[in-house]
Amino acid sequence: LISLILFAIYTLKFIKNEKTTFLEQCYFIEIKGLNFPIPDWWTLHQETDQRLTFHRSDTRYDWRARYEYIQSEKEEPLLSLLEKYQDKNQLVFDEDVIIQTESSHLIKDQNLSKKFHEVIRVEGKATKNNIDRLYIDLYFIRYQGETNYFVFESISSVLNGLVEGPYFEESIFLMKEKVSTI
Repeated sequence: LISLILFAIYTLKFIKNEKTTFLEQCYFIEIKGLNFPIPDWWTLHQETDQRLTFHRSDTRYDWRARYEYIQSEKEEPLLSLLEKYQDKNQLVFDEDVIIQTESSHLIKDQNLSKKFHEVIRVEGKATKNNIDRLYIDLYFIRYQGETNYFVFESISSVLNGLVEGPYFEESIFLMKEKVSTI
C-alpha cells in the first residue's frame, strides 16, 4: 500500500511538471503544411504524409490523438461530416458539449485563422455504443476554396481527458503554417 501511495505521489509530481515544460521541451511535427507543437512525452504511434496518431507509452492513460488530412472529391459542410463521424463512431454527445465555430478563438495565429473557410470544434463527454463514456476534443477545419479538410481528435476515458486534453488543445491553438525555404 505504501509503495502504491509513493508511486501515486511521484506520478502526480511528474504530471504537474509537464505543464511548465510543455512549450520548453516540445517538438514540432508537420502534416500537409501545418506545424504543431507536440509534447515530448507523447509517443508517435503512426505517421504517414496525411495522418499522425499519438498515445502515451509512459503511463497507462486511456488516451489517443489523431491529426489527419482527408482528401475529398466534393465540398461537404463540416457539420455534415461531424454527423457522419458521430454515426460511424456510434457517438452520442452529452447535452452540455461545447461546439465552437469561430476560428479566431481556436487558433492563435490570426493570419492562419483567416485562411480557414470552416472550423468546428466539439469538446466534451460522449457515450460510445450506448456503453462507453469518453472525453472528446474534436476539430474539423477546411481552408477556403478547398474540398479537403483536417480532422484533429483527442479521445480518452472521461478522467484522462482532463490530463492530456489541455496539451492537445494548446497544440491546435499554437499551430502554424509551414514556412517554405527556397
